[in-house]
Amino acid sequence: MASIDEQVRSRLIFALDFPSRITAREFIRKLAPYYGTFKIGLEAIHIGFAAELARVIRDYGRKVFWDAKFNEHHELVDRLMEWLCWNNRVDHVTFHISGGEQLRQAMFKYQDRVNVLGLTVLSTFADSDAFMSYGSPVNVSVLRFATLFKRSGGTGVVCAPGELELLGGESELLGLQKIVTGIRPSGSAAGGHNPERVGTPAEAIKRGAHMLVLGRAVSQSPKPVDVSKAVSEEVQRAIENRQGE
Repeated sequence: MASIDEQVRSRLIFALDFPSRITAREFIRKLAPYYGTFKIGLEAIHIGFAAELARVIRDYGRKVFWDAKFNEHHELVDRLMEWLCWNNRVDHVTFHISGGEQLRQAMFKYQDRVNVLGLTVLSTFADSDAFMSYGSPVNVSVLRFATLFKRSGGTGVVCAPGELELLGGESELLGLQKIVTGIRPSGSAAGGHNPERVGTPAEAIKRGAHMLVLGRAVSQSPKPVDVSKAVSEEVQRAIENRQGE
C-alpha cells in the first residue's frame, strides 16, 4: 500500500501504553502514517508526560484520545474535564458508565468540546469478573451500561468485538458509536484479553465497529510498522466488502 486511505486511517487508534515518554514518542513518529488517533493511557497520565504526548500527537496532525477512565466524584471530574478541555485540546476522553448518573451528567457537559466515550466492561473481564463487579455476566452488563449511557445522552461506547452484534441488535442503541478494543491481527494471541472477547480487524468492521484500538499486538511485534500496514490493508478490504454488501 503506497499510501493509507484517510477513511482507513481515521478508523484506527494506536494505544500508547508505555511507561517511557521516549518510547511513546518514537511510536508516534513511526506509526503516524497508519493511525488517525493515538490513545494516551494511564501510565502517561499518572507518570506525568501525557500533556507532552498530546502536543506531539497534534504536531503530527493526529487526534488525541485521553483514556482517563474517570470513575471519581462528579465534582472532581467536572474540574478535571474543564482543565483537560482548556489545556490539552483532546478529541476523545473516557469514563466508566458504571460510575453513576451524576458522573455521566458531569461528563456530558463537555460533549460539545470533546467526544465523551463510555466504558462498558473491560475487555479483560470474564463472566466471573463481571458477576463480582456488577452482579451480572458480561453481555448483560454491557447491554445495561450501554443502554443507560444512551438514555443519559451518550453517543459512543468502548466495547469488545464480541459485543458488537449484541449492541447492534438493539433498536434503542441505533446510532451509537462503537470504539472497539481487544483487536488482534489475524494469527496473533489474545495477549491479556479474555480470549472469548477478542476479534480481528475485519471481523470488527463487518460487525459494525466505527473505530479500532490496537496496542500490544503492534507494540510487541518486532516489526510494528509492517503489522500496522497489514492491519490497514485488512481494514480497507473489510470496508470495501461492507460497502459492496
